[in-house]
Amino acid sequence: MKITVLLFTALMFAKISMGQTTVIPDPNFEQALIDLQLDTGAVNGSIPTSNIDTVIYLSIIYKNVSSLEGIEDFSNLTTLDCSFNPLTQIDLSSNSSLEKLKCKSTGLSSLNISQNYALLDLNCSGNSLTTLDISQNINLITLYCWANNLTSLNVSQNTALETLVAQVNYLTSLDLSQNINLDSLDIRENLIGNLDITQNTNLSYIHCPGNSLTSLDISQNLNLLKLRFAYNQLETIDCSQNTLLEYIDCSHNLMYNLDFSNNPNLGVAICSYNQILCLNLRNGNNANLLASAFGNPSISCLEVDIPIYAWDNFAIDGAVPYSNYSTDCYSQCTVGISNNPLILTQGYPNPVNNEYILKLSDFSNQDEYSVKIIDSKGGVVLEKRINSEKSTINFQGISMGIYLLSVYQNNLIVHSNRIVKN
Repeated sequence: MKITVLLFTALMFAKISMGQTTVIPDPNFEQALIDLQLDTGAVNGSIPTSNIDTVIYLSIIYKNVSSLEGIEDFSNLTTLDCSFNPLTQIDLSSNSSLEKLKCKSTGLSSLNISQNYALLDLNCSGNSLTTLDISQNINLITLYCWANNLTSLNVSQNTALETLVAQVNYLTSLDLSQNINLDSLDIRENLIGNLDITQNTNLSYIHCPGNSLTSLDISQNLNLLKLRFAYNQLETIDCSQNTLLEYIDCSHNLMYNLDFSNNPNLGVAICSYNQILCLNLRNGNNANLLASAFGNPSISCLEVDIPIYAWDNFAIDGAVPYSNYSTDCYSQCTVGISNNPLILTQGYPNPVNNEYILKLSDFSNQDEYSVKIIDSKGGVVLEKRINSEKSTINFQGISMGIYLLSVYQNNLIVHSNRIVKN
């Protein structure tokens, strides 16, 4: 009987001892904990649980850790940074107090955070994630998931979200209608063709270059400070409601008319490599404005505060003569941009394969007419003198793409139109 009691007591003591020890099978993980003075002695595959169950912050970056087994006993952990380790999986289902998680550049192909309801900040960038379920993380404020393989991202349940950085993925669409607290958005280098941000009235930063956008409505984003949408397919942008705007990069689009006259706080305007005919930079603050419009040789009028100042300080395409700088471009630009029907009556076909027929009304032999075909980089691919009311423009030999057709009367633009070449 005495022996039985002793054996029972020994077994119970062994179980209790085992319960107070956390197995850490990855020697690099244990060594990282030793380095943080959470363990002592040599690496032996375990650590006293009492050493880690009160830890709230853990950073083990660049430690060559391949397994985080044992992390489940960090029961009070609120912040974990395990970035830059060759991890294949992470089980955080027991870390219910976790608020901040960084697992950048670990090689993860999946990430389950469905049990981490307290999560506020997540950075899982630079991995191989094809899906990311954050539907249970309704308190999430910051999400960085750039440089993954995501084809979709559902943020409809994350109404507290303020910062979203999802650049360099394969997203084709993104519904932000429920994210009314969003302040900063970076989705550059995706495949998005339509972006509705009319419900995101708190946005101050929008970065969406390298997508397939053809339009962008920012009329409701009155708090907008910085806007970047280079390398898209926009023909125009209305910034008239964005009086706080400080920075805009609309380069490498199909812009033909830009007006920043209602943006008095604008400090940087990058408009290079479009098809701009008229550019209004007369915002009353040119002395504090850095402007660039290279690759727009067809600017017929550049409206500015003081022409001589703009000529000396703005980086405008060298093909634009000083005579095209003005304090009032109305007479030179308005007719052309509005496609005055008294000047152009018909042009067809569009898209065009080889020949495009251009018909001018009110043609007069007393005036000189010409037409220019301009590519998306602002280069003139064809220029022709027009000698009659009806002319044939030969597109044969011109590469497929979208072009600007501009008609000049006495060296002033009287019409512009987008032409698609098949």
